[in-house]
Amino acid sequence: MNDSDESLNNIALRAREIRCDKVQLNTVTRPAPESFAKAVDFQKMQDATENPRFQQFMNIADKYRTMKVRTNADTPEDAAQALEFGAEGIG
Repeated sequence: MNDSDESLNNIALRAREIRCDKVQLNTVTRPAPESFAKAVDFQKMQDATENPRFQQFMNIADKYRTMKVRTNADTPEDAAQALEFGAEGIG
């Protein structure tokens, strides 16, 4: 486990040495989900994209955002759904 200060400092040192532009840290143990978290209702999500006020808000937000939206997909159908929802890439 890389959870000691020494281990974390070593990771930071190596990242600076190789001058990577991003680092992905994973964890084996994940916290329990929040009790208020619910599955996405895809029908409501699709309906929201047809709302003119939502479209206007998203157009304004797109002008200023710097982060791209990508998705993980296990099947071609998952990839197609993600792209329909606005993902800009896979992986």
